[in-house]
Amino acid sequence: VFDLPQLYTKPSAVDLLDALELLCVELPSWDEESENPPGKKSQRPRVRSEGVTQYLTSIISSPLAWIRDESEQERVWERASLRLSERSGRTAMVAMTRTFRIQPLNHEIPQQNLDMIIHEPTLTADNLGWKTWASAFVLARRIFYWHFQKSESPFTLSSGPILELGAGTGLVGFAASAILGREVLLTDLPNIVPNLQRNSGLNKDLIESRGGEATVAVLDWTDPTKVFDYHEGRVPVQKSVDLFDTIVATDSVYSTEHGMLLANTVTAWLSRKPEARVVVELPMRVAYQKEITNFRDCFERVGLKVVDEGKDVGRDDWGDDFEVEEVRCWWSVWTWA
Repeated sequence: VFDLPQLYTKPSAVDLLDALELLCVELPSWDEESENPPGKKSQRPRVRSEGVTQYLTSIISSPLAWIRDESEQERVWERASLRLSERSGRTAMVAMTRTFRIQPLNHEIPQQNLDMIIHEPTLTADNLGWKTWASAFVLARRIFYWHFQKSESPFTLSSGPILELGAGTGLVGFAASAILGREVLLTDLPNIVPNLQRNSGLNKDLIESRGGEATVAVLDWTDPTKVFDYHEGRVPVQKSVDLFDTIVATDSVYSTEHGMLLANTVTAWLSRKPEARVVVELPMRVAYQKEITNFRDCFERVGLKVVDEGKDVGRDDWGDDFEVEEVRCWWSVWTWA
């Protein structure tokens, strides 16, 4: 157990920075496998958790007068503030880049991993698409499972491009492109797309090495027939896009309006071929059961029907200190009735 250097001893900036590094809240793994298998001990020393918040606050409020280098003082204050924000819940967390390890859902499938790098900007209530949600992670894993169980996969009916609606950070679309070796067009609102473009660059080499291709565009569900090319610093230009045989969407319904908006957008872009499919994964949050029921009604109203469905269990780190919680999700596959 590592005891933190106390301020009354006037520790050096190096000692304080080393201690603050040990207080970093490690991002939890969403994998079912432990990061430290049996018999393998963590290399990081344990730090007593009691009073950590008070300790960080004392550093931030201290003039650190014994540290003569002002730039070193600033580094200590900045690092202490970062450690404090990590303990204030996901909405207080600064921007971060993390790796999601995608594995097939079924343990009987030969072990394979796909590491996707995802940048998540500082989260705000207006930009929930900047966080990677549990439903995206489990759908990415389900697509990996379907890749091995081709008889069950809705993705084997067509080899054409895939459209993702409300792509958010892009985990599902990028994973699908890499797993299936297919072209995927990831779309979202104008304020979400810049980060989506950034994540496209982070995963470009992996996707292309597996025969896939991922592109990013703006698609606003309130004007569902138009898709715009995105290039940072330029005015978006409407692009010509063909209909898609396969559309995917995750965690896209968190208001009653979203059900019909999503249904209308699917109607605008889903081909009328017999093999046309829409794959949706939604978290079964108690507070949003009305919205999920409405979503189902809206899809049926525009002429779609469920051909397959099931339940998944995912994980999320929305709470304080990134505590991982189980999230039950519902996946469904739709086609024209």
